[in-house]
This record gives sequence, structure tokens and C-alpha cells, in this order.
Amino acid sequence: MSSSRVTKVLWICNLILPRIAVSLGLGFIPKEGWVEGLFGELISERVKGSLDFLPDIAFPLDKKSFLLAGGDIKAGFLSGEYEENGASFVYYAFLEDTAREEIYDPALETIMSRILEDEHSASAAGERGTSLICALKGYTRGEVIHTEPNTNL
Repeated sequence: MSSSRVTKVLWICNLILPRIAVSLGLGFIPKEGWVEGLFGELISERVKGSLDFLPDIAFPLDKKSFLLAGGDIKAGFLSGEYEENGASFVYYAFLEDTAREEIYDPALETIMSRILEDEHSASAAGERGTSLICALKGYTRGEVIHTEPNTNL
């Protein structure tokens, strides 16, 4: 990777990583361990220097958890930086009815647009950067369902 280019990835997941839940003071259900395990390995590789970047991550929260984490209902998402052993990434929690996530909510499109417009998001990698937006279903085999290179840089 050239030092003049920055690669950013936004991983959209259907659950909060336990390490982020703990940092936000939220409870979590230990499931889909492969997602947590994969992210743990990515952090380890980044700390060792064998990985140039960590993906940012976006995940849904129900209204109660969203408010407990300090979310603003009007904004529809909250963001923060998570750091572990010197490796850091940006996370985005977006408001979703997680009890009925199979029902399409058009408001999510607006929320996702706001996340992608956020100055820290993968789509805002900077003038010399490239970005790749990936949505992964955390409850399947990690199937990539959408990728979108940012050609506006």
C-alpha cells in the first residue's frame, strides 16, 4: 500500500461487538462469536503492524440501548472511537427496531447517509484516500452484500 493513499472500510453488522458494548456500559448477548473473534484477530494484526488499517464498524441499537449509550434520537446515530492496545477504529451505532429488524424502515437510508457523510467515516477518507463501503451480514457466512468504491476522491 502506498503511503500516499489511505484505505478505509466501513463494516455494517447486525450486532454490537461485545468489546464496544462493554465500553458503552451496555449489556450484550454473546452470540455470533465469529464476528468478535475476527475483529479481535484484526486488532491483533494491526497491533503487530501486519495490517495497515482497521475497518470502522456500524451496528444497530434498540431505542433503550441507544439512549443509554448517549445517542440523539434526532440524529439517528452516535459515533465514537474505540482503542485497544494502541489500535483504534471508529464505531457507529444507529437506531433500529432490533426486535423487528426484518421490517424495512426507510429512515435507515437517511441515517446511513448521515453516517457516510460523517467526517470520520470510511467514505470521508480524504483527498488522497480511497474508500470501500462493505455491508456484511453478521448472522451469515460473512457474505458481502454491497461494495461501493468512492470515486469522488
